Amino acid sequence: VVIEHLMRRRIPIAFFSLYVLAEPFLQAIPERVAKRLEKEFPGERWEYGKDWVNLGFRPGGYLLIQQIAKSENIVELFGKDALGTQLTEIEAFSHVKTLKQIAFLGEFTGLAGAFDVYVQFFQSEEYRPKFGHGCTSITVPEAFIYLDSGQLHGLLEGIAGAAWYSSRLSGIFPDRAPDEALLINTGLGVAHLVIIVFILLGNLSLLRRRSS
Repeated sequence: VVIEHLMRRRIPIAFFSLYVLAEPFLQAIPERVAKRLEKEFPGERWEYGKDWVNLGFRPGGYLLIQQIAKSENIVELFGKDALGTQLTEIEAFSHVKTLKQIAFLGEFTGLAGAFDVYVQFFQSEEYRPKFGHGCTSITVPEAFIYLDSGQLHGLLEGIAGAAWYSSRLSGIFPDRAPDEALLINTGLGVAHLVIIVFILLGNLSLLRRRSS
């Protein structure tokens, strides 16, 4: 939903990951969003290289984040996209040189402690982009610390947060096609209720055994 909102506003997006298993999503998700938007707006196109760029999995972890913040030429730092195309040939990077050209960092992870790295290192002495964070529910408590301090400008609290964002987009864009947010969120709620029921049944069974 965040990618969709940015694409609706025609804000170019660059994707990269420090986690190798996330690599397939860096191409699949923006392509899926682009197809949804093109179906909603016949005649308009969202193009790779112009509206989004896939930089792929990047090794280096903490060191890469620090290098981005300190680099005087991000295009040279990354060199090529995931398809092997030189970034100097890609339109979306034609006006990008340093961290100052990055207006917003959206970081989405299910890993504990991953966002801490960006808060610490994805900034320079004179500039820090606005931060948005999407996390699984288990890491929500630690994310609130950054939200309360003002270091985080937006927080999606697990699937429920994404479903809320989806609902907001549908309210702003009435012609938006329904997505899977309501179905997924409802399924999650039902799954939680089933788990609670099994916990109750297990405890009742234990109490009956003890009393008999």
